[in-house]
Amino acid sequence: MGQAFGAIRKAGTVVVVGVSNEREGAPVPGFNAITVAMFQKRIQGSLYGMSSPRDAMPNLLNLYAAGRLKLDELITRRYALDDVNQAYADMRSGVNIRGVVDFIPAG
Repeated sequence: MGQAFGAIRKAGTVVVVGVSNEREGAPVPGFNAITVAMFQKRIQGSLYGMSSPRDAMPNLLNLYAAGRLKLDELITRRYALDDVNQAYADMRSGVNIRGVVDFIPAG
C-alpha cells in the first residue's frame, strides 16, 4: 500500500482489494494529514466491486448458469469434503491458488 500510495497522482485513489492475516496494519510512507489534504489522495477498500453482495451474487450466479462467467476454469484443484484438512494445508503452503472443497459427493 505504501508504494501504491506514493505512486498515485494528486487526487488519486489506491483501492485495496485483498487482505492478509497481518493485524497491525500496513505502514504507508508519506501518509500524513498534509499529503492527504494538499494532494487529495485516498486509500479505499473494495468488496464485490463495491456493490452489494445481496445484489451482486444473484447476477453472478445467473451469468455462470448462462455460461457467460467462466469459473470452473479458474479452479486449480478440487477436494472431497473428507480431504478438507489437506485443502487447507495445500492453501497455506501455496500448492494451489484456488482450491475448491466439493460438499456434495460426485456421482
